[in-house]
Amino acid sequence: MCYYPFLSSRAATILWGRLPTCGRLPIGLWLQPAFSRLLSPAPVGFCRKERSSRGPSVTRSLPPEPPIPTGVKTQRTMLISTARIQAWLAAPFLLILLDAGCSRTPRLTEYDQKSNSQARSAPLVVVGLADSDLPIGRPLPSRHDPNYPMQLHRVKVRIENILKGSAGEPTIFVYYFAFAGGFDGPRPVGFGREPSRRILWLRRDGGSLRMACDGWDGCTMFVKSGAHPQYRADPQQPLNRALADILLTRGEGEINDL
Repeated sequence: MCYYPFLSSRAATILWGRLPTCGRLPIGLWLQPAFSRLLSPAPVGFCRKERSSRGPSVTRSLPPEPPIPTGVKTQRTMLISTARIQAWLAAPFLLILLDAGCSRTPRLTEYDQKSNSQARSAPLVVVGLADSDLPIGRPLPSRHDPNYPMQLHRVKVRIENILKGSAGEPTIFVYYFAFAGGFDGPRPVGFGREPSRRILWLRRDGGSLRMACDGWDGCTMFVKSGAHPQYRADPQQPLNRALADILLTRGEGEINDL
């Protein structure tokens, strides 16, 4: 059996091109054929191939359909037009809903100098394996110098130990502002392309977690003693005790092994 395929409509193309960018919407797997069938014209012809037991395959055309009465044809045309109009009206609202569901980047502001200086007083301290460090959006003017750009980043952290506070989830996404231009000074906050095990000082900002420092790195410490999956910090002891346990106690695996 063979037939002429449906013609793709502009609306179906727009929707199909928009949905995969969200990544988290399985609705995209079925919207394309649904909108294509709704917005595209009906198939224009059919043919059928039959294989004879005594010879090569033979192509036979189906007999023409009987003529459709004028009244029925007019009613069918009106129904198709109404369905297309409804689909075109629904498409913008669907795109708005998709944008709202996919736009989850929080509105954050770069820390001021006072907040950066208090980074080690953050309420949440974890040992985590950080990777997938990605820039989010375009660089923004620094609040300290409007002519200097700062870039918002998002890093995925797999928590291994909680030294202070409560995280709630074993894997978290953390935001921070990094230098987007030239700089000269101590180590800037950042995670690079390779995974790294670090102690992180974190704060909550609205519904998001972010590093307790922006720009210069005053809120992370490298852990080169390996993983400590069985370690549980004593909440009755000061944080420095937990830091010493993690940094100076031999963990699992090779030294500096990720």
